[in-house]
Amino acid sequence: MNKYFFNNSKEAHHFPLLGGLRGASHFHLSGGLRGALRGASHFPKKSRPPLAVGSHYQGGIIAYMDGNGHGLIAAPSDHSDAIHWHSLNDIATGAQRSDYGTGKSNTMIIVAMQGAGSYAAQLCFDLALNDYRDWFLPSKDELNMLYQNSDLIGGFSTGHYWSSTDYGVSLAWSQDFSTGTHIYSNKNLTCRVRPVRYF
Repeated sequence: MNKYFFNNSKEAHHFPLLGGLRGASHFHLSGGLRGALRGASHFPKKSRPPLAVGSHYQGGIIAYMDGNGHGLIAAPSDHSDAIHWHSLNDIATGAQRSDYGTGKSNTMIIVAMQGAGSYAAQLCFDLALNDYRDWFLPSKDELNMLYQNSDLIGGFSTGHYWSSTDYGVSLAWSQDFSTGTHIYSNKNLTCRVRPVRYF
C-alpha cells in the first residue's frame, strides 16, 4: 500500500499499489479535494451550432434571417406541383402587399375572400406539418428570398411558384425558379407551392 497526501492535508489516503482504483471498493478524499473536483468543469455542455440560412429548425429549413433572431422558414419540400391561385372565382382579393412580413396576412385575406376550395393559399393555410399549423403562401418578396437561397434550402423545381401577392381581378405574382423572373400570371394557371412560416 502507498500513502498519498492531497491538498497539503496531513491525513494519509491509502490506495492499493497494484490495480489502482480498479481494485479499490472505496476511498476517501479530503474536503478540499472533494470541493475542487466538484467545481471542476470536466464535462462542458456541447453547444448548438448557430442558426443560419439552410439550418433545419422549427418544422422546416431557415430561408431568411432578419438579424434579430427571427426570420422565415420554408417547408422542406413543395406541397403542390400544379395548383390554381384561386378557387376559380375571378375577384380582386386586395392581398397586394409584396414585402417581407406580409405573406401571412395576404394568405388570410385570400382565404377569407375566396372561401373553401382547392387553391394555393388554402393549401398553405390548412397545412399541419411537423407540429406546426401556421404555414402560409409567401408574398412576392418572401418567395424571392426562397429563390435567392434555393441551393441552401433545397428541393425546388425549375418551374413557376405562386406568391400570395394579388395583381388584380385575374392575375397574381409568380416567380420562375429557373431564371428568377417575377411574372404576373393568370390565376387560372397552375404553379408550384412551397409553404413558409415565420419564427
